[in-house]
Amino acid sequence: MKLFIEDTLQSISLLEDKKDMSFCLEQFKNLSQHPDSEIKLFVSEIDNYLACFRWISVDNWKIDCPVSLNKIHKQRYATEEECIQYIEQLYQDSDIDNIEDCIDVPIRHFTLDEMIEFKEEDEMMLQGQDPYQDESQMSSTNPKNKNIAEQKEKSDIKPKEIKPKTSKTEHPDKLKPKTEKVTKRDNSSVDDNSFFQI
Repeated sequence: MKLFIEDTLQSISLLEDKKDMSFCLEQFKNLSQHPDSEIKLFVSEIDNYLACFRWISVDNWKIDCPVSLNKIHKQRYATEEECIQYIEQLYQDSDIDNIEDCIDVPIRHFTLDEMIEFKEEDEMMLQGQDPYQDESQMSSTNPKNKNIAEQKEKSDIKPKEIKPKTSKTEHPDKLKPKTEKVTKRDNSSVDDNSFFQI
């Protein structure tokens, strides 16, 4: 199997032809902890890799296996120990379907993190739960949602009630509407044609 090794901290960028599994595992274990550190495995074509193992954070790696290059990729996060097991499996049969818990990611439109979030929402809805119901409770169980809940709390602040302003020169009692006393006219003595009489 061919290997491409990228390690910017150690200034390594090389392509190795037909290296065995022990060499690959040794190189994988020696990669520096840097977001650009990765190792790619190729079966034959250099344009289409079989799997890529990229360092994300301490004991957290991203596995990327293209199903259709630059369209659909099987991806997941894994520990260093899981990556070693997957590298051993790929050396045995070169079958990416053996990598468990992968998510099909349309990489032109979404990231792995977004697809994981979509999957969690779907599972909640299938169980009859509303994934958007109470995000403050979600934040206590899932640290990713903490910022969402905090933003929602900030947006729930009610604006101050605005009262009508009174003029400084006028007294508030003067602003009340005035009621006038209306007296009823006696219409019994009025002639209907009185209007026309001059």
